[in-house]
Amino acid sequence: MALLDVYALALDGLTDQQISDALGLSPNLFSYWKKNKPEVAYALQKARGSKSTQKVTFTEYVYRRLSPELQTLWDQIELWKDHPSGNDRVAELLDTQPDRIKQSLFLHALLTSNFNSSAALKTVNVSYSTLRRWQDEDPNFVRICDEIAYHKKNFFESKLVQLVRQGSEAATIFANKTLNKDRGYSEKVQIDHTGNVNVNVGVTISVDQLKLPLEVRKTILSALREAKQAIPTESPKTINSPAFQLLSENDPAA
Repeated sequence: MALLDVYALALDGLTDQQISDALGLSPNLFSYWKKNKPEVAYALQKARGSKSTQKVTFTEYVYRRLSPELQTLWDQIELWKDHPSGNDRVAELLDTQPDRIKQSLFLHALLTSNFNSSAALKTVNVSYSTLRRWQDEDPNFVRICDEIAYHKKNFFESKLVQLVRQGSEAATIFANKTLNKDRGYSEKVQIDHTGNVNVNVGVTISVDQLKLPLEVRKTILSALREAKQAIPTESPKTINSPAFQLLSENDPAA
């Protein structure tokens, strides 16, 4: 592999996948060289500009926050990923590693597999029963999960801020509805009440107390009488409903 070819292909705007295809390399091998051969990383950096201008994926964002030890192990797992004897090699690689290392690698695999836990377990050669044991018995594993979630939130928040800076109307509205909801941008109305609220069910209120116009009371009484007449004869002739109790036989509307 000539560094000049890597530089020229990257300068033409080709992605890592396209460069590896052009050079006849597997994507995993090219990725391994990119991370472990400074000259390859330098050629790509010079062709594409400074790191700050490169598009960073969520997977790369989290990978950079792995310790050097974990990055080395992960690179080796990726190298053997598509090999026919890859599972055996990964099992041999991680066999003597403590749970702490396996847990961290599993969580990283979870991210790279779009949170597909079955694929992540297969990647790092960890059984489902082991995962359940970690969840039930290891508080440190829960802490690592929280840390991954923390970095995930930071990444998404940084992307939201970038969109707002670029003038995205949708991102600006969303940010204000969520981050500035305490300033009145939320669509929901929150009512704070102090004191007691008494609710009485089944209270009879006369029509007179409602102070309805006479014509309105006549309409209500007429509708209730029609409803009462529609009840079969074998049914009780009284309507035990709060609405009917609103009327009194002595009401002027009768």
